[in-house]
Amino acid sequence: YLTSVKEISPVPVMLGFGIKESADVKPLLDIIDGAIVGSNLIKVIRKTDCSIEAIKKYVSDFRNDLNS
Repeated sequence: YLTSVKEISPVPVMLGFGIKESADVKPLLDIIDGAIVGSNLIKVIRKTDCSIEAIKKYVSDFRNDLNS
């Protein structure tokens, strides 16, 4: 389905439901243009009492794992 959408979409195709870790995105890297991490990032923010360092680590770890 995403491949079909990508072929006709004039805008970037993003994946954004149920994304918690990079493993949720990796199988689709060749198809999607990006991922939207919403609820899980909010959980990290709440769990760490808005710690900027914890948020940076979560995002950095997620991105680094995708790039490896």
